[in-house]
Amino acid sequence: MEHSAILFWKYLTHTLICWGFEVNNYDWCVANKRIEGMQCTLLWHVDDTKIPHMNKHVVSSVIDYLSIRYGKEAPSTVTREQAH
Repeated sequence: MEHSAILFWKYLTHTLICWGFEVNNYDWCVANKRIEGMQCTLLWHVDDTKIPHMNKHVVSSVIDYLSIRYGKEAPSTVTREQAH
């Protein structure tokens, strides 16, 4: 199980770096990118992600990108605003 987790981390990290995100030096499960002049942060733990940005359309585009890349086996579940 641990082996698959590190493989997924490497795959996701590589994908984000190729898309222009920079992985945080202190927490390797946090990546940042400036989109539309504001910071977009992607945080992940196992199979959960959090994607804050001031523009909800930017969040939607990141979700779409990740869904295309990783949603082949099962669709992503998206929760927005105050409902978690």
